Amino acid sequence: MRYLVLIAVLLWGVEACAHAEPRQSQDAVVLEFIVGSISALGGGLIGAFAGSYLGLPAVEACKRRQGSSCEGQRFCFKLDLCGLNVIPYMVGGYALGVPIGATIGVALIGYFSQVSGNLWLAAVGAVVGEAVSIPPLLYALSLLQGQVDANVFIGTSIFLVIPAASSLGATLGFNIGVRQYTPSPLSWTCPS
Repeated sequence: MRYLVLIAVLLWGVEACAHAEPRQSQDAVVLEFIVGSISALGGGLIGAFAGSYLGLPAVEACKRRQGSSCEGQRFCFKLDLCGLNVIPYMVGGYALGVPIGATIGVALIGYFSQVSGNLWLAAVGAVVGEAVSIPPLLYALSLLQGQVDANVFIGTSIFLVIPAASSLGATLGFNIGVRQYTPSPLSWTCPS
């Protein structure tokens, strides 16, 4: 519940700042990038959790195939690796969730900043930003083999670099051909 309150306060602050003074379309670019990065990470994590839920039938099928080979034995050590079957689903969910989250975050900030950007190019830019960031990260990991902790490098890449690259692509795509718009007198605005 406190996260919803935090998001509401953040959006209210963006709304209040958007109406404080006339803005140029470029004024919201940094805020679009920051909120896009945060929402890309959130979208990726939501996608990973959804993917793990979709992978549960594969885990159950693996457990049924293995059966209980320890029946009737007093001491039995059974290595259960069926839980690893969910990892491809989680990776796929994360890979789908990051560009969706980046696009939504950038578009929301554009909307609250009264900027009419290109939503389709934002989505394409988010996908391209994510795809372009992965090969250099893998190359850097191979170059730094033994010099840095691989777990820290991979964690940093997953939680910081890939969402930021996707958000950068979404921000660039959204701001191609951007137009400023003024709300109609009938639209709702939050008093600042």
